[in-house]
Amino acid sequence: MQSMTLANPLRTLLTIILSIGLVATLAACEEDVADPLSEDDFNVAERIELTDGIATFQSQLVSANLLDELRGEGPFTVFATPLDDVDLGDFDDEEVTTLLESHIVEGNVTADELTDGDVVEARSGAQLEVSVEGDDVLIDGIPVVSPDLPANN
Repeated sequence: MQSMTLANPLRTLLTIILSIGLVATLAACEEDVADPLSEDDFNVAERIELTDGIATFQSQLVSANLLDELRGEGPFTVFATPLDDVDLGDFDDEEVTTLLESHIVEGNVTADELTDGDVVEARSGAQLEVSVEGDDVLIDGIPVVSPDLPANN
């Protein structure tokens, strides 16, 4: 487990370094270049590991043995959240797992498919209410910050 803790910051640092080099290279190009992080490059779990601002969510997925499941056959849609404002010490392991599973939807749900008033069922069985305000999509009143990050599962 300790090597996993070290691997994620090292991987993130390597990704940042490679991204800076890639941005510099792309800036020098005059022709259009495809997104270097296409859906074929990462599964849902890897996307979560590479997303800034959700470290608590990611570590809780690891603790609940859910992150490895998100590496498997999907498709999955994950409404990730920082969870930094939630005191998880008040919950037992089963409650934390249920909380995390309420952020996971079986299937591929994209922002453009959602309309105001839609309800999607989370893996936990929770019914998630969708609101659309202009170009913003909200799930249970919480804005979706980085919608439609592609993944190969």
